[in-house]
Formats: sequence, structure tokens, C-alpha cells
Amino acid sequence: MSLEEAQKTNNRKSFDVDHPLVECHMTLARFRLSKARMDIIKDSYRSTHYRVTCDFNAVNGTGIENRVDYVRGEICANYWAFHSYLTYTCDTVDYINVRGTICRKCSLAFYGSTTKHSHIDLTISASACSYMTFPDTISSEDIFGHYLNKSDAPFVWTLIESLSLEQSQKNANRKSLILDHPLAECHITWALFRLSEARINVIRSSYGSTHYRSTCNFNAVDGTGLDNRIDYLRGELCANTYIFKVYGSHACSLVEYINVRGTSCRKCKVAFYAHSNVYNHVDLSLSASTCSKVTFQIQSLVKVFSVNIIISIPYFHVQPTKIRQPNSGDQRQAEENKIEKKENLYLLRDRKANMMRIYRLMLLVLVIIPAVISSEYLTKTENGYYTLYDGHHHPYTSYCDFESEPPFIWTLIESFALYHAQKVENQRSFYYDLPISQCHMTWDKFRLSKLRIQAIHDSYGSTHFRVTCNFDHTNGTGIANNIDYLRGSLCHYPNFYSHGGDSYDCVRVDYINVRGYNCRKCSLPFYGGAAAHQFIDLGTAQNDCDRFNVPDKISAEDVFGHYLQANPHFSCSASLNSTTNWWIGGAYIPPPF
Repeated sequence: MSLEEAQKTNNRKSFDVDHPLVECHMTLARFRLSKARMDIIKDSYRSTHYRVTCDFNAVNGTGIENRVDYVRGEICANYWAFHSYLTYTCDTVDYINVRGTICRKCSLAFYGSTTKHSHIDLTISASACSYMTFPDTISSEDIFGHYLNKSDAPFVWTLIESLSLEQSQKNANRKSLILDHPLAECHITWALFRLSEARINVIRSSYGSTHYRSTCNFNAVDGTGLDNRIDYLRGELCANTYIFKVYGSHACSLVEYINVRGTSCRKCKVAFYAHSNVYNHVDLSLSASTCSKVTFQIQSLVKVFSVNIIISIPYFHVQPTKIRQPNSGDQRQAEENKIEKKENLYLLRDRKANMMRIYRLMLLVLVIIPAVISSEYLTKTENGYYTLYDGHHHPYTSYCDFESEPPFIWTLIESFALYHAQKVENQRSFYYDLPISQCHMTWDKFRLSKLRIQAIHDSYGSTHFRVTCNFDHTNGTGIANNIDYLRGSLCHYPNFYSHGGDSYDCVRVDYINVRGYNCRKCSLPFYGGAAAHQFIDLGTAQNDCDRFNVPDKISAEDVFGHYLQANPHFSCSASLNSTTNWWIGGAYIPPPF
């Protein structure tokens, strides 16, 4: 297939899907055998290998002049190259050459499904398979198939509104997103389009919808999408409730990143406006004077940013990959690769700010894998013990998990064996400063100080928490599955540091699994305080919040902490040596700046 044909949505099919193309009159630009014919060839006696070439010369008989941009492997060693699957699998190839960089007998990340042609993702290959790095690799680069434009990888966005400047300035179109104002839903154009309120709400409320973004002049014609992130805005929906509300005055809301003509700011607050006759927009002057005090360079009273707001839906699927056992040199090597925590995430430019508003962020809906620790802080991509730096630039050691749930990256903040977790002196929520074994970390008794937990919590990209049972750091399995597992968004758990008491908070989590009984996007009762570590009471969960029921629970069973009533059938409390591991992290998104 030519690149033009390969990028068409209807041609993005793995070889497990029957999708014949011009079998009778083959052309090199557009040709594919039926699945039945491919299977005959693949299963034929002595059919042992496959290969992928670029620009094979069938005209003058030269075929391939060299093996640059070439891959070859055994069919029996790469079952998944010819089948559909939900996420990547690491498979070994005999030989691969990408832009002159060669690897023999190495493992690579293969993808393929009913909506994805079989291909290799170089970024995942480097971080989760053979750790082979190919120079000049772009973020989430696809090779040998699929070729999806990833202008904001690994985010997936759905457009909910697009207006040209001319249309956005018309009074009839100045409507907040809370108002029902559908435009050209049946025949979408980029100059005039908006979904109905009902459809926007369906996307916004979908499982995993976590983010919005606003772009200018998105290029949907030649597939480039975003050339850069100049004049761009992105933030979490739960951190900006004003996008879908009507309000009379400005509201300072936290955004992950904003860039106006090259001046950028991360994790800062900006002034949002919206009411019935004024569309959602950002006022730069008020942002500079009353919110984060970040000054953007303003050249004149010019209106910028035809606004696109995007709602994000994170896709999450666990594909456990091999985790390397740390050796005696890991600590020394980690010291050499120090992780610099950057205190000041704002790029402040002391220039005069003229009165100006950013009009109409074009609204798109995003499906994202929640974002976490930036490569600004991490210099390696293997599981192991790392030296990090707290808010006072003091070094400390913790364990970082890059591999068990790519593209998530997690930092361990606490790990207790049941024997220690049940002791009264360890029954404290994260509101209390209770450092344990920080200098000599062990998995059966370890907790970072409150200062260090907060430094990780407040880092750019730290968006989620998770709890695992018996994380296997020794033989490389990490977490074998998502049974007895919990993950949630930090912004849905504002009382993460609450001193608590006898009451509980109903906290919405992304996913919980207790002995195979699971729930997505549901609210659960979290306890925690001076005499109780954070935990969930399954008895309370059955009757309150979203009424999550585990049929085989014991009376007042505690899970993920406290363990006043511990069930031996729950992995974290199966024995006195079973561990409960608390983490903070999120999905790694390569820095665009």
C-alpha cells in the first residue's frame, strides 16, 4: 500500500481481518490478498518467515537495493503479526533496520486489531520490549503499517466544536457550552460545527473522559494535525468545572499547559469566562493580575485562539511486560542519572499585558491515558530504584514502575506487609507525616515523608493514584493482572491528605477489582484519619455511595489498608507477609515543549 492508502481508516485492519483489495488487478499502491489466500500461503510447507520492505522496485528488477527500513522475522516467533489483539505484544524479529540503525534478534512492540493495521510502535519498543532505541524517533512513531497521525500522542481526541473566527464573532454563536446550540451536526465543516448539548454530555460523561484541549487551525486535510503546541491549551475536566457552567464573573481554573504565541505555562491558573451570551474563553489580562500572575506577551488588542475544548477519555488496558530485577549497581547507576524535580514549572516573562481575551477554544473530546511523570524528571525507562529529590532538593530513594502498565509510570510512596499494616503505630492516613525506612527501603515496611509524597503528588503530570497487592519487583512480573487492584484520579480525591475521623468520603475511582468483582467509574467510601490508614469498607460500600457489592465479603471487611477486619481471600491480606503498595503516577506523555 502507498502511505495515502495505508492511512485511510477503512484500510487499517490487521491480517486477522478479511480485507481483500484489488486482487484481480494488483497495484503496489493498493493491494491485499484475502485472508483465505494469505492463510494458504502462510500455512504452506516451508513458509517460515515474513518480511516488510519499503518502496520495493518491481519495475526495473532491482527489488530492494539495501535493507534500510526493513524487517524480517519468523512466523512462529511472531504469532501476533497475523492476529488481532487489544494492546501491544513484544515479539522477536530476526532483523530490523530503521533509518540505518540495526537490531538483530530483538523484541519489538507489535500492534494490530480490527481498527489498526499490524505495525510496530518504536516508542513502546524502546520502553517495554528490547529497550532498543532508534535515533530520530518521534513520539509513538508507527513503522511498517498503520501510520496514524499522533499529534498529541497518546491522547485520542474527539471534536465537539470548530468555528472560524468569522463564525465565532457572530452574536448567534456566542453560547456557553452549557447551552444547547448544535451547528451543522449532519454535515460537519471546520468553519461551522458544534455538537448538541446531549451529545457533548455523552462524550464528557463517558468512561475515562478526563481532559479537554483547545487548538488553532487543526490540519485535518494532509494528516499533520498539530505541527506544534503554540497557541494551545490543555487541562483536566475535574480541575475546571467552569467549562460546562454559566457564571457571571471570571473563575481561576488550573490548566496543565497553556501556550500563547510561544509564551507558555504549566500547572498554572488562568481566568475563564462564560455565560449565556458569552462563549467560554480565557482572559489573559485577568489571568496575569488575579490568577497565577503569569504574564503573556501581548502585541496588541488582538483576539486570538479560535477555541477548541477537548474532553478526554483514557484508554487503559494492562499488558504486563518483563520487569528487570535490580542488581547491586542500580543504586549507583540511578545516582548518576539523577532525577531533577523542577520546582518552578512556569515560564514567566515580565512583559506588559494588554487587555485581551482568548476567544473560543475549539472544542475537541479526548480519550487519554492519564498523564504522569514527565521525562524532565526521569532519565531511564526501566523498573528499579531511583534517586529522586524532594522540594528541598534532598535526595531519597524509591521504586519507579515503568513497565507493568505502559504508558503509565508509577512512583511507590508506601508499602506495608499485613503484619506491619495492622500495627497501631502505622495506622495513619497520608495527612500525617509518618516516614518509615526512607534510608533503607524494604517492601514490607516503607513510607515516604509527607513532604516527599506531596512533592510527587504536585509534580507536573501526576494525576492518578493506584493500590496494588504483592507487587513483584523480584522476578519481573510486576502485577500479573488487575485482580485486587484500585486506580483513581487524584482530582476526584481532594481529601487524599484529609485527617478524616469516623466519617468517610465517597470518592469516584477509575477502576476497582476485589477478587474478580469490578466496577468502573464508580463512587466508593474511603476512610482514613489519625487512627486509620486510608481504606475501603466493603460493608459500607454495599449500601452507600454507588453501592459496590462483593458477594463473598466478610463482615466489615477492609481492603487496601487498615485491615481491622482482614479477609485471607484478599491478596493484600492473604498472609502476614502479603504487601499493600500505594503509588502516585499517571500516563507518560512526551513533553511537547
